[in-house]
Amino acid sequence: MNNTEKLAQFANQQHFDDRAGKIFQAVCQDAGINNLPQTSVKQGNCLIEVLKHNEATPEFVKNLLSYSRRCCVNRQNGKFTYSRCFRAA
Repeated sequence: MNNTEKLAQFANQQHFDDRAGKIFQAVCQDAGINNLPQTSVKQGNCLIEVLKHNEATPEFVKNLLSYSRRCCVNRQNGKFTYSRCFRAA
């Protein structure tokens, strides 16, 4: 099992409450990300800087990745389909 598959398995086992979702959304929005599936490389780099600046723990980063994957990716008929993760403010 590769790391992506491990993260997918971990994500499927998680149950994030509204509070956790709002925290993850706030972090992404601080990085200028309003729609995870359409995140640019520049936004991804900004997200990394936001996480570093706030001294995010490895556990927080893992949960953010898990939340992002679970929020945005649905497997249907062997293909990934993306749904909008964050509602427009």
